[in-house]
Amino acid sequence: MFIKRASEMHPFKLKFTDWAMGIVENKTIHPSQRIIEKTKDYTILEITVWDNREIDFFIDRFGDKCERLN
Repeated sequence: MFIKRASEMHPFKLKFTDWAMGIVENKTIHPSQRIIEKTKDYTILEITVWDNREIDFFIDRFGDKCERLN
């Protein structure tokens, strides 16, 4: 089986709300993660990863509490 991998890593901005904010603020989900904006209603996190389906699977785990901004 051949899996095509993206040739470059890309920064992704993810917006977390509600209970998901506490998870990403208190646990490292990826070594490249950094919080770029935080309010009482949401946290925006940036991670740099391969642009593949794994990022979509990760976002889906948080349901409607995570939104991909780019």
